[in-house]
Amino acid sequence: LKTKVYETRSENLEELQEKIVNVLNSITLDFLTNVIETFYVHLRHCQVVEGHQFEHLI
Repeated sequence: LKTKVYETRSENLEELQEKIVNVLNSITLDFLTNVIETFYVHLRHCQVVEGHQFEHLI
């Protein structure tokens, strides 16, 4: 999201705020669903290893 907001330089604060609102409004349900599912996968890995490092399992 940050990449989309800062793709082009904003001339002023209002323009930057507008870009942020537009990017936030463009977030789809599919995107949010994917984020939540990925979070739960990471959470399950964390539980399996009892809080230890698990990045190598993903």
